[in-house]
Amino acid sequence: VMVAKHPVMHPGDARMLLAIDVPELHGHKNVILFSKHGDRPEAAKMAGSDLDGDQFAVTWDRRLFLNQWNDCTHVGNGEYQSRSGKILSIFDLYMSNHSPLPPAPKGNPRQVDVVKNEHLIDHFINHAKSDTLSTICMEWLDWAAKMKTANCSQCIELAHLHTTAVDFPKTGIPAIIPKELRIGGYEPRAHWREKKGSKSFKCGSTVGKLYDDTLNRIKKGKKISKRAQTAIAGRRWNDRDQLVCFSGKNSTAKVKNELKKLYRPDISQKLGLIPSSKSLQTHYDPESLQCIKWAGQLRSQYEDLVISLMTRYIIYSEGE
Repeated sequence: VMVAKHPVMHPGDARMLLAIDVPELHGHKNVILFSKHGDRPEAAKMAGSDLDGDQFAVTWDRRLFLNQWNDCTHVGNGEYQSRSGKILSIFDLYMSNHSPLPPAPKGNPRQVDVVKNEHLIDHFINHAKSDTLSTICMEWLDWAAKMKTANCSQCIELAHLHTTAVDFPKTGIPAIIPKELRIGGYEPRAHWREKKGSKSFKCGSTVGKLYDDTLNRIKKGKKISKRAQTAIAGRRWNDRDQLVCFSGKNSTAKVKNELKKLYRPDISQKLGLIPSSKSLQTHYDPESLQCIKWAGQLRSQYEDLVISLMTRYIIYSEGE
């Protein structure tokens, strides 16, 4: 199987591992159990994971396997055949994995007898001044698009900085971005970045293709109005023509019918993920109904807050 820990900024964050069948562990669901053997845990090799609630992506799809294991064929007796015809064994698994990132620096926290408000204030101010996590991520995206690979030296160095930045609240060690890793504002970005005030270039990466495909699908759905077409899944617009990504109480019957054709809520109802309106009373006890009502109130509060922020900063979509 291939196991990855998002956001996979380093080639070592996606690894080929051997999945084994242990009948005694069949009771575990939606978890991944790593081996305790080896000089370094496999989880720690992927973005410095420490198993405190981290989430991993696991795939059996051989089309996504790494290097020579990509699209391989199982020939039995624990052996596989690569597309080139080479016979692979489980011992070849680790050879296909990229060297992982080294462990993040631990830092030297200041020792105090009693933690006072002044200490907390200093910590949070220092964090606000030195937090570069989001900048590192965006620089990584820009370099990967510019160099047409995430395996370039710039992305590798930014991946190191990303690990340091993630652990900054715990270690107190800031991730300082060197000047040479900052792409100037005058340089063009990938077209899917939609960076305001910057030139762009056509990027043929997977992200670029998904972006183009999304735009093409939107253009094909011109049967309904622009608002209904953009405000999908029951989303609505506020009085300043800004898209809010929730609610749909005020949608017209025509819009609702078009959205049903696109998103088929009955599928979710049949799977039991959401109740149908007719069977709401029979599916849930009074306590559950009260919980659903409470969740709806929270969503309305959140929506009001989003509208307020969008109006204040003239933002046209919640995603933006």
